[in-house]
Amino acid sequence: MEKFAWKVEKLLLENLSLFKELKEVFLKERDCIVNIDIESLWKIIKQKKEIGLAIALLREKFFSIFEECSVQTDTDIKSFTLAKVIKTLSVPDKIKSGFFKLKARIETEQDDIKAIAHANSQHVNSYLLVIDDVFSTIMNVTEENQYKGSGAVANCKKGNCLLRQEV
Repeated sequence: MEKFAWKVEKLLLENLSLFKELKEVFLKERDCIVNIDIESLWKIIKQKKEIGLAIALLREKFFSIFEECSVQTDTDIKSFTLAKVIKTLSVPDKIKSGFFKLKARIETEQDDIKAIAHANSQHVNSYLLVIDDVFSTIMNVTEENQYKGSGAVANCKKGNCLLRQEV
């Protein structure tokens, strides 16, 4: 059981490391959004995908280790939660406590990431509103909808349409 506890701790530490790395990527993303650095944003998107994949693979490792050591998870990988499994582990309370502390640190990183991602999303939305306002000003657009539900241009005068193509 010691070897099992060591494997779980190692995976928890690896998980924490990945979430810290992901947090740093989201912070870099914020800087790129503020500086409107599109090239770097593409690289960051790739990094986020790679880290997300690594986290998903780590989740599968957790699940396989528990199955390998005949730990009853009573769930499949999609609904697998670490908290439930840690509670049912037959390891000393001191080790369980350490697992829960690591889990709490991981959750703190996850919460930080959610907050940063939300702020990044708001920055992007703010920029898009500014761009929309600029186009509206340039094109002298009123508050009326420019397009009908069918996708056709609604009452578009030649002067206030940026692009118009009849098919």
